[in-house]
This record gives sequence, C-alpha cells and structure tokens, in this order.
Amino acid sequence: MGAWKLFALVNVLLASFSLRYLGSYDPGQIINFAIEVLSAIGLVLMSFELTFLPRKFWRALACIVFAKCFFMIVGWGVVEQSPLDGHVLEALLLFTLFHFAVGYGLWLYGSEHEQHADVPQLVRHSSLRE
Repeated sequence: MGAWKLFALVNVLLASFSLRYLGSYDPGQIINFAIEVLSAIGLVLMSFELTFLPRKFWRALACIVFAKCFFMIVGWGVVEQSPLDGHVLEALLLFTLFHFAVGYGLWLYGSEHEQHADVPQLVRHSSLRE
C-alpha cells in the first residue's frame, strides 16, 4: 500500500471519529468538520488517482487547510495566552504537521498534470555539433 493511500486512510479514520459529535457542533466546528471531510475525500481521490471536481477546487481547499494551520497556531498564541508546556506544544506541532501534509497532498492533487510538465530545452542541437 502506498504512503498516500495509508495517509488517506488515517485521515478518513480521524474524520470519522468526529461524526458522533456532529449534532452538538457550533457553526465554526461544522465548517471545520466540512473542511476535514472534503480533505479526506480529496486525499482518497488523489491516492487512487481518480479525477473529481476541477483541480482549482482542490488547490483552493489546500490553501484553506494551510490558512487553518496558520490561524490555529496564531490563535493559540493570541487567544489562549497560556504557556506552552510540553504536552500542548507537542499536540500543536502534531496538529500542524498533519494538516500541513493534508494541504500538501491536496495541492499535489490539484496540480497533478498542470505544473509537473517537462522542462523545455533551450539549447539548439546544431550548436552542439560545432
């Protein structure tokens, strides 16, 4: 099993754990849950090389995931204003690394065939013979 398939499976499992709390979420948590579910779907589609929705959608979702990571880190420092002890710092770093990997996978899925083309050669073949 490929690394992205395994990572997509872990992401699906983590997103499915929060299904049981769906009725008790506030609007912000529902938006967060929607981002998590869409991310899990995108990673599964990418890992099995299936095409669904425009690639721009997946790149936009990747940007949203990156922004979510940034705001979680900044929000923790500004809103919580509590000292980062070892356990909290580990949890924050793990959250950030995991979601950064999710965003990176979605970005790759959104740019799979557009940005990874062959580099055109600038050297003429006739100048090599001289």
